[in-house]
Amino acid sequence: MDWQEELNAVEKYISNKFIYEVFRKYGFIIENQFIKLDSNINVYEACFISLVTKLYCQNYKKEKDDLNILEIGFAYGTSALMFLNQLKEYKNNKNYHIVDMNQTSQWKGIGLKNF
Repeated sequence: MDWQEELNAVEKYISNKFIYEVFRKYGFIIENQFIKLDSNINVYEACFISLVTKLYCQNYKKEKDDLNILEIGFAYGTSALMFLNQLKEYKNNKNYHIVDMNQTSQWKGIGLKNF
């Protein structure tokens, strides 16, 4: 699959212009500075996370259920973007917690800035 096909997959399965631009430019603009996306999450994994979250919310959670997610490891926040992009459609209470003891040291807070 070439890069344009990958971008087409992002457009189709993630359906978010901001996220599409992050993958197209392979980075974020934060405080007027371009920050290269150096994520361990590739395009295919991003599409997978997005699609699985969407299907789970549509098919497995009852309308009255709260949704609780714990993500361990934050890095650039790429997977968190995928989760939250789909969770915005879930109408009930949602609790999303992220634990990353290395966010400020190893990642220099980039995941928090991206958010």
